[in-house]
Amino acid sequence: FKNALTRITLELDFAGTAVRIAKLHARAAPGNIDGSGRLALRDLRDPIRGLTVNANVSVGGAYIAAPKYYTGYVDGKISAKKRVAAPLTVGGDLSFSNARIPYTALLPSGGSSTTAAPALPNIAFNLGVNVKRDVRVQSGPVDIGTTGTARLGGTLAKPTLNGQFTATDGTVSLYRTFTVQNGSAVSFNPADGITPAVDATAVTNVPDPPTDVLLHVTGLS
Repeated sequence: FKNALTRITLELDFAGTAVRIAKLHARAAPGNIDGSGRLALRDLRDPIRGLTVNANVSVGGAYIAAPKYYTGYVDGKISAKKRVAAPLTVGGDLSFSNARIPYTALLPSGGSSTTAAPALPNIAFNLGVNVKRDVRVQSGPVDIGTTGTARLGGTLAKPTLNGQFTATDGTVSLYRTFTVQNGSAVSFNPADGITPAVDATAVTNVPDPPTDVLLHVTGLS
C-alpha cells in the first residue's frame, strides 16, 4: 500500500469472555474508517464454534492505493456477524469511485501445485459492490471505463457473484486498437460462481481499403 492508515485508535472494554469495541478509527486520507462492535466467547472448549460477533465498520471517502489491485476511493458500510455454531458472515455495501483497477488484478491466478491447499476459514458473504463514477480497468492493452453493481455471496471457499458491469467507453489493443462499444457487459450468475459471462463488442478501422472490423465476444470467460 502506498498510503498507510494513520491516526489509528482502538478502544476495547473487557468483561469476562466478552470484548466490546468501544471505538475503532483510522484515517485513510482524505477519508475515514470507523467501527464498533462486540465479540463474545460462549464455549471455551470450542472457541471457533462458540464465538459470537456483531461488528460494524463505516468507510467514508477513504482513499486506497494498492497499485497491484486497486487505487481509488471507497465508501460504504461493512458488517461482520456470527452466531454460535454458524459461519462468520461479512455483509454490507461498498461503493467505488474515481478508481483505477489493473487488468491483471481481474485475471485468475495461474500455476498449479501438488500440495493440498489449506482449509479456508468458514466465512460467508452478503456484500454489495457498486461501481460508480470514473472507474476504469486500465493497464497494458486495456483501458475501459465501467459502471454497475453486483452482490458477493457464497463462502470464502466457494464465492458467488450476481450482477452486471457495463462498459461506458474505452479501447482494447489486439494488434490494432479496437474501440469498445457502449453496452458491452460482463454479467455474473451465482450458478457460475465468480466466472463472468462476457457480451462485448469492439470496432476498429482498416484504412486500405476503408473497412470497419467488428469484434464480438460472448460466452463464459
